[in-house]
Amino acid sequence: MARDGVTVLLAGDTSTNAMTIAHDVVPHRFARHRCAVQTRPEQGNDVAQTHGLDLGWTKARTVAPQLRLGVGEAHAHHGEVLQGVFYRDDGRRSRALVTLPFPSRGSRAVFRAGAGESGTVTVDGEEFAKVRRAAELTLRALPGAPAGGHVEITSDVPRGLGLGSSTSDVTATIRAVADCLGAAPTAEEVARLAALAEGACDPIMIEDRVVLFAHREGTVLETLGPRLPPMIVVGCDTDPGGAVDTLEHPPARYNDWEIGAFVVLRTVLRRAITAWDVPLLGKVTTVSAQINQRFLPKPDLDFLLAVCREEGGCGVQVAHSGTVAGVIFDPSRRGTVDAVARCVRRIEDHGLPTTNVIGADLLPKGLDAGVS
Repeated sequence: MARDGVTVLLAGDTSTNAMTIAHDVVPHRFARHRCAVQTRPEQGNDVAQTHGLDLGWTKARTVAPQLRLGVGEAHAHHGEVLQGVFYRDDGRRSRALVTLPFPSRGSRAVFRAGAGESGTVTVDGEEFAKVRRAAELTLRALPGAPAGGHVEITSDVPRGLGLGSSTSDVTATIRAVADCLGAAPTAEEVARLAALAEGACDPIMIEDRVVLFAHREGTVLETLGPRLPPMIVVGCDTDPGGAVDTLEHPPARYNDWEIGAFVVLRTVLRRAITAWDVPLLGKVTTVSAQINQRFLPKPDLDFLLAVCREEGGCGVQVAHSGTVAGVIFDPSRRGTVDAVARCVRRIEDHGLPTTNVIGADLLPKGLDAGVS
């Protein structure tokens, strides 16, 4: 992932490859954080047994002193394409979402086995309790795990904006601990552990397809397709200086009409992904944003909808548990280069900082001449 400048990515491309344009629209720094983790190896595989996880821990190796280090990485996201309550195959309802990947930002964890004070779990900073919990749960799921460890987190994901900062930290940590022990959990198994550690997580660890994801259970309701269609998203922060605590924010209580609407939106989104139809996908994101507006209002949603309409955009997507939002454009439409540049200027003139321009590399001329 890039550390300087603005990283330009293809929405839906979950690889770590991305382009970086030279000028800085949103300068940022990596923040380094450390936590020491200690747990009892005799607890063994109780986490996996209790929660029905088959993490492939039989592949875990006995860690020699010179090998007691593991590394894990995880990307962020830029809010949601769709979020609501959906029906499972058995008729039960689950809260679920479809995430917009943001692989140019993320977290990196390094786990060193054997560090820390005996019998304790310590974290440098209250905000990293979830990282501690993730390392603890992963170690407890590993038979013959080391007595403790030290996790170092490096991240460039801003907190409280709805970019998945905690899930990227937690996912990177789980991967680092597993890497240290030579284990290879699947993405679904990492998701279950992340949900246990956080109480709810985003599906950023599932990188090979688009999923409707039950974020409180850490399970996939449906695979919607291999990837999102190519699109351009002008991202911004709708509440500069504000932040949302996901766990403190009460869950949305949707009425019957809204739950019925989510049935339709799910079908339409499936069709949009299959057909690579950006305008159709934009209709889904806009309706989802409007439904969720009464639960976590975006102060300038009406302004963004007007800009989208007047500049020929396809829709507006938001972070349903954060402050970021994005105006979606179809790169195949004529005049999109100028429309995106005007959109960026109008958003910034309105006093909202732009966070990124996703998919700018899809434009014939890029944004170097139109955006500063």
